[in-house]
Amino acid sequence: MPDLLNLPSDAVIRDEMQTSWFADCHSVMIAYQGQSALSLFLQMAAQTPAWIDGLMWMRNKLVSMFGLKDLGLLGALDSQRIDTDYQIGERVGIFTLAANRFHEVLLQASRQPSQRNP
Repeated sequence: MPDLLNLPSDAVIRDEMQTSWFADCHSVMIAYQGQSALSLFLQMAAQTPAWIDGLMWMRNKLVSMFGLKDLGLLGALDSQRIDTDYQIGERVGIFTLAANRFHEVLLQASRQPSQRNP
């Protein structure tokens, strides 16, 4: 189980991680100017390096031969949509929006939204 020590006690992901067997994270430097967590993710995803989308493209081609789903590209987002346009359960790039608070966004690979969304 991933380490829960650094998570705020009211974090939505805290309960999700109690039963998780895998967790992954990524960080980038983005100037914070009061944006929501989802807005920051959209900013980060829009800056996805071409080599990452290239690896995703190769992954999608490979797994489709075995009947697995083509997830698309990490940086392939609708640039006309803003953070408040997305609803729980909707796709946000290659992820599904599971929980959305101003200071916390939970994006999952599965299509199952979190039951703990406030």
